[in-house]
Amino acid sequence: MAILRAILGFTNASLIVMTVILMLLFLYLSLVCQLARVVNVLENIYGFNALKKGKDLANGNKLVGMEIAFVLYGFLVGLILVYLLFVEYGYEVLIWVLIWRVMMGILCGVIFFLVLLLVFIVTQTVVYLVCKSYHREAIDKVGLSTFLSAYMAETIVYPRSGEEIQLVCPQPPSNQEN
Repeated sequence: MAILRAILGFTNASLIVMTVILMLLFLYLSLVCQLARVVNVLENIYGFNALKKGKDLANGNKLVGMEIAFVLYGFLVGLILVYLLFVEYGYEVLIWVLIWRVMMGILCGVIFFLVLLLVFIVTQTVVYLVCKSYHREAIDKVGLSTFLSAYMAETIVYPRSGEEIQLVCPQPPSNQEN
């Protein structure tokens, strides 16, 4: 920021330009990290490889993904502002005002945890699937269905015949009888 400020000068316009540049950079990085998070879960790719895959998936849909991230973060900032205005910095002159603050705090918490976090997760997954289809990459629907149904307790994954569940690697069962 200091280099940009020195190049552009010390005016309000340079501050606005730097804010826009940093906001676009933040939105792009959040898009790549959100895609990497979904890649990490659905494709079992971890670390920098997941970030690289997320960056590759974002190519071609950067603007749409950044717009979606902007809207989601806008809702988050709005919720934080409502919390700060009505709960954190409200005055306690009457008991009704205190009850109002408690109710607004509970409402903001419920909206944040139940709605906003779930909307973030679903939106990240939809953006991932749209980016995969944009690049014409195959989506393993059977594997995805099996993976998701295991969380819904619909499918029980058993080891193959002759294997025991171990922490390190599968071992054939021993033939010793006690």
